[in-house]
Amino acid sequence: MIGRPDRQRPERRRSVAEAIFEDEIGLQFGVYGEFRLWSAYQPIFAPRGRSLQPVAVEALIEPRRVATPVAPQVFFDSVVAKDRLFVETMCRMLHLGNYRNIGVDGLTLFFNYNPMINDHFGRALAEIRLMARHLGDFGLEPAMLVCEITEQATDEHVLAGLVREMRRDGVRIAIDDFGTGHSTEARISLLSPDIVKIDGGWFAEFCRHAAAERFFRPLV
Repeated sequence: MIGRPDRQRPERRRSVAEAIFEDEIGLQFGVYGEFRLWSAYQPIFAPRGRSLQPVAVEALIEPRRVATPVAPQVFFDSVVAKDRLFVETMCRMLHLGNYRNIGVDGLTLFFNYNPMINDHFGRALAEIRLMARHLGDFGLEPAMLVCEITEQATDEHVLAGLVREMRRDGVRIAIDDFGTGHSTEARISLLSPDIVKIDGGWFAEFCRHAAAERFFRPLV
């Protein structure tokens, strides 16, 4: 009697929660292959009276291979295409989970969203809803968050729908690195962001030209 061949079992979808761990002092870190991923928070200051005061932090990822720091671009370039959404989601959940460990209450939290990882509105929507469901677990409110749309290309209709969903939840929107890549006037017109972060190198070069003031007045 010839036995029936075993059917190949579908690969189990990995859970982001299974890839996040805590160290001995309660800091969360993610695991992806040989890399360990840690949150780093860059302060953002604003003038308050005659001094600069911290008003926000930008959440960035600090990858390490064993105990050796690795440039973020080197790490992200090593992530295979099918895992990019998984890794981006893990990074975002790490930033939300570690925010309370900064030790300063009330700072706005900026986090990056790379449009290249998601060109399907249904998947993009699911990601935003997943984040919104977990905010209460971290003691965060949507009004404390600013989503930075990075300069990569994407389906602009998907991106516009994603931004509408985040705004509906109370998350503010920023355009990152204006003046580079796809962070252009057209994207500003499409998304009507709350904040525009201007690329420093582009701004320094642009201000060499007499047209700079005429350009920036209507933009502001």
